[in-house]
Amino acid sequence: MVIIRSFDLLINFNLLTKQAEISPEVEGVAAIGFPYAQFKTSITNARWDLENQMVYMTKPESVDINSSYFYTTRADLDS
Repeated sequence: MVIIRSFDLLINFNLLTKQAEISPEVEGVAAIGFPYAQFKTSITNARWDLENQMVYMTKPESVDINSSYFYTTRADLDS
């Protein structure tokens, strides 16, 4: 099963804390894809908690909402 699929993504794994910080290399690009959940996002900051199998995403106040995307790649969920 593919958890995350991406191009132009920065991932910083910390194996001691079992956490990974994830962000796109280019702001506003939907670089983070979750194939199993069938969603893509351009969120500027995500933290993957490997032990609890959760991804937490945040958008800083300084990031324009117009350049932020979170959408499905599954046709029957679109719109």
